[in-house]
This record gives sequence, structure tokens and C-alpha cells, in this order.
Amino acid sequence: MPPQKKPVKQVETIEYRYKNKPKPTMGYILLNALFSTIIFIAIYFFYILQLPRDILQFIFVFLATIISGIIGSAIARMFVMFWDDLAKTSQFYTKTMIAALFYSIILFFGLFAFITARYVDFTTITVAEFLVYMLSQDFLEIVGVLIIIKLLVYLLADFMADKMTFGGGS
Repeated sequence: MPPQKKPVKQVETIEYRYKNKPKPTMGYILLNALFSTIIFIAIYFFYILQLPRDILQFIFVFLATIISGIIGSAIARMFVMFWDDLAKTSQFYTKTMIAALFYSIILFFGLFAFITARYVDFTTITVAEFLVYMLSQDFLEIVGVLIIIKLLVYLLADFMADKMTFGGGS
């Protein structure tokens, strides 16, 4: 007698197709701002603040702004798995340079002098004290102020880059 075939259970799969796949852009933008701000603060407090206040310190603030943005973007992309839009346009680079310049000018001329005078002297703090300080309300206020300034500068730079790249069309 031939072996009997057992009935095979068929499983239906449902496949969802999106016209435009949803992107985690809001989470990416918020995490990017948070991570890049924290990285910038660490670079600023541990290296740039000890330099004499001159044009070299301003250049380091400008470079730290760009570098912390790149690192913060990479970390945020890993968290939300957002790998779209890696190819950038000239308008993006124009916007980035304008935003980094404005942000550096704002930080160099007064904002950090106000923050460091109000909260803590970072020239005498150790790494362990800084890590404990990162959990305090004062530190979160500094991060909040910098993120708000970063958002305003980003919006201004986006507007200016649009006008500069496309010839200032209306």
C-alpha cells in the first residue's frame, strides 16, 4: 500500500504595500539634535573652553559644530534605522555651512559666557564630575537652550540656503 499523503496546512500572508513608505524623520531629527548637542557640549567643555579666546577658538567651535552634527546624525540614523536621503544636494551643504556659521557666532559671542557664568565653571571640572553633571537639571537646561537655538538657526539657514541656491526666487 502506498504511503498516504497528509494534508498540508496553507498559511496566507498579508503583504502591505505603501505608496510612500513611512519614514522616521521626526524621531531622526529630534535624536540628531539631541546627540549632536551633547557631543558638541562635551567637545566644547573638554577641549575648546581651555583655549585662549581668539579666532582659533571660533574656528574650533565652527568645526566642532560640523563634526558633532555628522556624528550625531550617524548615531540617530542607527537608532531609528533611517538610511534614506544619504546623498545630499548642494542646497543641503549650503544650509549646513550657514547653520554652522550662525550657530558658531551665537555660541562664541556670549551664549556660553552666560551659561558658564550662571551654572558651573567647566575649567575645573573632571570627567567623572561632568558625567554626574550630565544628569542634573542645570545640564538639561543648557541642552534645551542649545536645541532651541539650533532649531531657530536651522530654520533660518534653510530659508537662506533656499534663496541662495535657487537665486532668491519667490
